[in-house]
Amino acid sequence: MRWPWAPTALAALLPALVSSVQITDTLRDADPAQSGYLPCHNVDPSKVSQYTRIWQSIAQANEFYLAKPLVYTPAGSSNELVIVASNFNIIRVIDGATGVVQNNRTVMAPFAAYDADCGDIQTSIGITGTPVIDPATDIMYFFAKGYKDGKGPGDPNNPGSTVLNGVYKMYAVRVPSLVDVPGFPVVIDGNFASNDPTRYFTGGTLLQRPSLAVIGNNIVAGFGAHCDNFNYTGMIVSVSKTAGVGVTGVQAMVASPGAPSPIPLDPKDGNGGRAGIWMSGSGLAHDGGNRVFFSTGNGRGPGVNSGTIPMSGKTYLSTLEQAAVAFSVDSGSGALTQSDWFETANFDMFNGGDRDIGSSAVALLDPTVFNGAGVNRIAVMGSKAGNVYVMDADNLGGFRMGAGGTDAIIQSWSIAGSFFGGITSYPLEGGYLYLVATSGPIIAYSFSRDANGRPVFTQAGKTAQTFEAHNTPAVTSLHGTPGTGVVCQPLEDPDIP
Repeated sequence: MRWPWAPTALAALLPALVSSVQITDTLRDADPAQSGYLPCHNVDPSKVSQYTRIWQSIAQANEFYLAKPLVYTPAGSSNELVIVASNFNIIRVIDGATGVVQNNRTVMAPFAAYDADCGDIQTSIGITGTPVIDPATDIMYFFAKGYKDGKGPGDPNNPGSTVLNGVYKMYAVRVPSLVDVPGFPVVIDGNFASNDPTRYFTGGTLLQRPSLAVIGNNIVAGFGAHCDNFNYTGMIVSVSKTAGVGVTGVQAMVASPGAPSPIPLDPKDGNGGRAGIWMSGSGLAHDGGNRVFFSTGNGRGPGVNSGTIPMSGKTYLSTLEQAAVAFSVDSGSGALTQSDWFETANFDMFNGGDRDIGSSAVALLDPTVFNGAGVNRIAVMGSKAGNVYVMDADNLGGFRMGAGGTDAIIQSWSIAGSFFGGITSYPLEGGYLYLVATSGPIIAYSFSRDANGRPVFTQAGKTAQTFEAHNTPAVTSLHGTPGTGVVCQPLEDPDIP
């Protein structure tokens, strides 16, 4: 699994940031459903050309941001605050109007990249998934990677910075003080998967890349790995927001029966279950109820679905590889239950050649617009192979459940390039999807229904400009006025003019 870099410079590009208006706050990486439409940022397209940089914050040497910046106005604050978290495990609180750093904290020494034996992240591996803020309590939650003894490489008292000495902790800190909430951080290591007690959470071999989801009283996170190194299995983890409760659920994406057997005992043996959850940093999608949706990466072999026998996505599958997946999360206890999944008929073909589906997130589209005969809500995801899958969010499709053993999904097509991020939607003016793959244009697809009332997307246009597209675009409008939709595609160059 490979994914791209984020810039080391943080820039504010607005005529002026709005002060003390919480509707513009960004509490997570995107909207909870990962639809990509952000109506809280009312942008007038006629004035975009007037936008200039009002400040820039430069990171330290070898420091960079894989987590997206959050914007928040805590109680009593006169300005919006920009909050960033880096690979050095440094959190900074920046005044959104002036760019002045108001507070900063290093939560613990970061994990050394050389211990991961993977070139995807250079120097240090600390906070790599976007945090989430609870506005009711002014508490921010995030996962940080370091070492069990709390000491980083180069510390003379460090007994050894090896992969097995790595650890993940979930922090809960007050904003803007960055002080720990009593009872936190919570150590994730040592917990085993409820669907396979032989599979333990080992922080040194795992990577927390996706942005977080909040379901009731629980924080939910996905974990993948470093370049498919080590004996790892992708995991979804829930942790209680209540101090003293700790980890409330762990599920392995590949478990017995169907998992590789025997289980490798050497932690450096890369023949474990795999099927990491990474999605190029995009978030777990939340349907507003108790379900989270995500995608998984390549496995080692086809697992349970090694033949052509159809299998319903409502049937428990112990080898969730190259899949779109939905889990239900008990809002109180945090218990995790597999509820639905989809594996394309040729999923095992993607296990080789680094073409995993897990590079793209699952987006849940606005159900009031994107629906049709027998379909109340639509889920969409891309893949590293450039394939796009449009699914019924309430019946993802299982395996070969369509006519003649085909995919039982709404629609699929392919474009040139790879998806490293999510797919974005616009729920106004009839509804649109916006896709951008590596080195490709932004392509717009209009939403409609066929003669039977079933949902269908049709290419409506594309940009002349191409993009590296190692991220997810966002869409906004000016107070929902028709004709004012704006697609925001981040550029790779941090030196914004």
